Amino acid sequence: AREVGGLGDVEDVKVLKPVFDGLTVCNTLFPLTFFGERAVILRRTIYEALIRRMRERMGTGYMAILYYTGYEIGKMAYEAHRRIAGEDREALITVETELFRLVGFGTFRVESVNPEEKRAVVRVWNSFECELFKGTGQPQSNLVRGMVAGWFSRFFGVETYAKEVKCIAKGDEYCEFNVFPKRRP
Repeated sequence: AREVGGLGDVEDVKVLKPVFDGLTVCNTLFPLTFFGERAVILRRTIYEALIRRMRERMGTGYMAILYYTGYEIGKMAYEAHRRIAGEDREALITVETELFRLVGFGTFRVESVNPEEKRAVVRVWNSFECELFKGTGQPQSNLVRGMVAGWFSRFFGVETYAKEVKCIAKGDEYCEFNVFPKRRP
């Protein structure tokens, strides 16, 4: 601890004692925060209950709930990213790409963006949502698809929709989303 504490950029060192043999946890950093906001880490068993198990219990209507929940998450994420990157569109995409991966959603890559037509193509490798449905033979993204649509609705300044055209749940290498302006009835 003394050696690490002596490094130039280290502010503080705490030595943690095991709770019991084989388990040591940090009990000094509560609540966990990320960019100044409280954060929660969800293990697969937890998000599987929230996504797959609830969908099995509630039926297809829950898929719509997931999509619109994701849409709101995407819009809010964009606003947070704008506070970090400002109005620079390349920087905004970089922030989205890096934070999406950092929090464990998957590896996000914007393949193309057409600001004039308000269209984009996004690929996600290892989607945390779609990995729950591997082998089902059909696209399964609702939450992440909504997040993509919500984020781009703020990026383009119009309501957008995302259609999943490739999915790891049906055996594709990655999930791919086509983003386009939402059609008004």
